[in-house]
Amino acid sequence: MYIKRLNIIGFCLLFITVINACVDDDICDKPVTPRLTIGFINSLGSRYTVDTLYVDEVNSGGIVTRGNKFASIDSVRLPLNSQAEQTVFYFYNRKNTIDTDKDIITVKYNTSQKFISKACGYKVIFDNVSYDLSRAVNMKGITPNTSQIHNESKNLFVTY
Repeated sequence: MYIKRLNIIGFCLLFITVINACVDDDICDKPVTPRLTIGFINSLGSRYTVDTLYVDEVNSGGIVTRGNKFASIDSVRLPLNSQAEQTVFYFYNRKNTIDTDKDIITVKYNTSQKFISKACGYKVIFDNVSYDLSRAVNMKGITPNTSQIHNESKNLFVTY
């Protein structure tokens, strides 16, 4: 009887040890570094839906990387280059648009890193963010919402 109780107590202790040995940080289930979120508005300040939008990124070497095509959107999330101090985006509405007919937005920032967890690693935070509409073809203006990008809330509004 005494040995049976010791076996039950030993089994319970072993079970509790095994349960506590599992670590919750083994899988990162969410993106960590925030993207630039751009919302589109009309001249009255209401949401504006863009039928077709192409976005290209200019890398730090000055080479244009063909980006994404978006359809029927009122906002877009774009990754910023965390290895540089600025990212340049070309916006246009037709696939074969020449470079001089593309809107250009330059985003300048300082980066820092924040540790999230063992699974997710570090999160890049963008501070002192400034926006410049270098060339306006279809866009009428930009309105910054914040000078920090710590999450994916709307950071910038573009007027069409």
